[in-house]
Amino acid sequence: MPMKRLILTSSSGSCLLRAGLAEVVIQFAFRFIGKPLPSAAEFEAYFGGRSDQAPGRRWSDWTPWSWWVADAKARRHLAFCEFCEPYEIIELWFDPDPNDQLQLIWLLDYFRSYPEMASK
Repeated sequence: MPMKRLILTSSSGSCLLRAGLAEVVIQFAFRFIGKPLPSAAEFEAYFGGRSDQAPGRRWSDWTPWSWWVADAKARRHLAFCEFCEPYEIIELWFDPDPNDQLQLIWLLDYFRSYPEMASK
Protein backbone atom coordinates (compact mmCIF):
# COMPACT_ATOMS: atom_id res chain seq x y z
CA MET A 1 0.00 0.00 0.00
CA PRO A 2 1.48 3.40 -0.96
CA MET A 3 2.27 5.87 1.78
CA LYS A 4 -0.02 8.86 2.16
CA ARG A 5 1.90 11.90 0.90
CA LEU A 6 1.19 15.60 1.44
CA ILE A 7 3.06 18.36 -0.40
CA LEU A 8 3.25 21.87 1.04
CA THR A 9 4.29 24.59 -1.40
CA SER A 10 4.02 28.25 -2.32
CA SER A 11 1.86 29.66 -5.06
CA SER A 12 4.74 28.96 -7.45
CA GLY A 13 4.04 25.24 -6.92
CA SER A 14 0.63 25.38 -8.60
CA CYS A 15 1.75 22.88 -11.27
CA LEU A 16 2.13 20.28 -8.51
CA LEU A 17 -1.63 20.31 -7.99
CA ARG A 18 -2.24 18.47 -11.24
CA ALA A 19 0.89 16.30 -11.27
CA GLY A 20 -0.55 13.61 -8.98
CA LEU A 21 2.57 13.42 -6.84
CA ALA A 22 0.63 13.48 -3.58
CA GLU A 23 -2.84 12.91 -2.19
CA VAL A 24 -3.07 16.64 -1.47
CA VAL A 25 -0.97 19.68 -2.38
CA ILE A 26 -1.48 22.72 -0.16
CA GLN A 27 -0.35 26.13 -1.35
CA PHE A 28 0.55 29.01 0.95
CA ALA A 29 -0.07 32.52 -0.26
CA PHE A 30 1.41 34.84 2.36
CA ARG A 31 3.54 37.63 0.89
CA PHE A 32 6.43 38.46 3.18
CA ILE A 33 8.22 40.90 0.88
CA GLY A 34 7.09 44.44 0.26
CA LYS A 35 4.47 44.74 2.98
CA PRO A 36 4.16 44.36 6.77
CA LEU A 37 4.31 40.86 8.19
CA PRO A 38 1.03 39.32 9.35
CA SER A 39 0.51 39.48 13.09
CA ALA A 40 0.84 36.47 15.40
CA ALA A 41 -2.97 36.44 15.69
CA GLU A 42 -3.31 36.30 11.89
CA PHE A 43 -0.91 33.35 11.73
CA GLU A 44 -2.78 31.60 14.53
CA ALA A 45 -6.10 32.10 12.74
CA TYR A 46 -4.55 31.00 9.43
CA PHE A 47 -3.48 27.63 10.88
CA GLY A 48 -6.50 27.20 13.18
CA GLY A 49 -9.79 25.36 12.72
CA ARG A 50 -12.57 26.82 10.58
CA SER A 51 -13.96 30.03 11.94
CA ASP A 52 -15.96 32.96 10.70
CA GLN A 53 -12.96 34.34 8.79
CA ALA A 54 -13.34 35.85 5.37
CA PRO A 55 -12.34 33.58 2.46
CA GLY A 56 -8.61 33.55 1.80
CA ARG A 57 -7.64 33.90 5.46
CA ARG A 58 -7.13 30.20 6.19
CA TRP A 59 -4.69 27.51 5.04
CA SER A 60 -7.33 25.45 3.18
CA ASP A 61 -8.68 28.39 1.18
CA TRP A 62 -5.89 28.41 -1.43
CA THR A 63 -6.13 24.92 -2.90
CA PRO A 64 -9.11 23.94 -5.06
CA TRP A 65 -11.08 21.36 -3.08
CA SER A 66 -12.18 19.67 -6.29
CA TRP A 67 -8.61 18.34 -6.62
CA TRP A 68 -8.57 16.82 -3.15
CA VAL A 69 -9.48 13.21 -2.37
CA ALA A 70 -12.74 12.74 -0.47
CA ASP A 71 -11.06 12.04 2.88
CA ALA A 72 -9.05 15.26 2.68
CA LYS A 73 -12.10 17.30 1.67
CA ALA A 74 -13.92 16.04 4.74
CA ARG A 75 -11.03 17.20 6.97
CA ARG A 76 -10.40 20.65 5.44
CA HIS A 77 -12.18 22.36 8.37
CA LEU A 78 -9.59 21.06 10.86
CA ALA A 79 -6.68 23.02 12.22
CA PHE A 80 -3.65 22.63 9.94
CA CYS A 81 -1.66 20.35 12.25
CA GLU A 82 -4.68 18.07 12.77
CA PHE A 83 -5.19 17.89 9.00
CA CYS A 84 -1.55 16.81 8.55
CA GLU A 85 -1.65 13.99 11.15
CA PRO A 86 -2.73 11.09 8.85
CA TYR A 87 0.08 11.69 6.34
CA GLU A 88 3.18 9.52 6.60
CA ILE A 89 5.22 11.84 4.36
CA ILE A 90 5.04 15.63 4.30
CA GLU A 91 7.20 17.24 1.62
CA LEU A 92 8.09 20.91 1.38
CA TRP A 93 8.50 22.21 -2.20
CA PHE A 94 9.55 25.85 -2.35
CA ASP A 95 11.38 27.79 -5.07
CA PRO A 96 14.61 29.69 -4.35
CA ASP A 97 13.03 33.14 -4.80
CA PRO A 98 13.06 35.30 -1.65
CA ASN A 99 9.34 35.16 -0.84
CA ASP A 100 9.22 31.37 -1.23
CA GLN A 101 12.24 30.99 1.04
CA LEU A 102 10.63 33.22 3.66
CA GLN A 103 7.46 31.11 3.46
CA LEU A 104 9.58 27.99 3.96
CA ILE A 105 11.26 29.50 7.03
CA TRP A 106 7.87 30.53 8.41
CA LEU A 107 6.49 27.01 7.88
CA LEU A 108 9.53 25.34 9.47
CA ASP A 109 9.13 27.68 12.44
CA TYR A 110 5.47 26.63 12.72
CA PHE A 111 6.42 22.93 12.68
CA ARG A 112 8.98 23.52 15.43
CA SER A 113 6.02 23.59 17.82
CA TYR A 114 4.87 20.19 16.46
CA PRO A 115 7.93 17.90 16.49
CA GLU A 116 5.85 14.85 15.48
CA MET A 117 4.91 16.65 12.24
CA ALA A 118 8.45 17.93 11.63
CA SER A 119 9.75 14.34 11.73
CA LYS A 120 7.54 13.47 8.76
